[in-house]
Amino acid sequence: MISYLAYASSATRELRADDIADILARSQRKNAAQDLTGALLYKGGSFLQVLEGPQQAVVDTFHRVGMDARHRGIVVLLRGVAPEREFGDWSMAYGDADIDGTCCGDYADFLTRRWAPDRDDAVATACRSLLWTFKRNLERA
Repeated sequence: MISYLAYASSATRELRADDIADILARSQRKNAAQDLTGALLYKGGSFLQVLEGPQQAVVDTFHRVGMDARHRGIVVLLRGVAPEREFGDWSMAYGDADIDGTCCGDYADFLTRRWAPDRDDAVATACRSLLWTFKRNLERA
């Protein structure tokens, strides 16, 4: 079984394209070393990231994210186990809805919402739908 965790967060400052490229490159290197896969989506200062892999690697990576001064308002939207990876082909797939609105389909506005820790099942369903839409769009590209 594969553990997964998806969270939303906000950037603490305005990020330039090279800032995001740096975050992505570091994530891809670290994730590959820890057998993690996943996706990082960005829009207007908001992130949605899903991590999947060995449970301890997911927990450790999420802990590091929580310590990263570039994030605030981190809220877990999904957490669980699955029989297989959704993003197994990517150490960290990336979509920027500010640049390519089609990456997220009708769910792009989901990325800029502010989430409370007491989210409901509708939020989890919308998060899954966004991630599946992004994955389908990646596979078509």
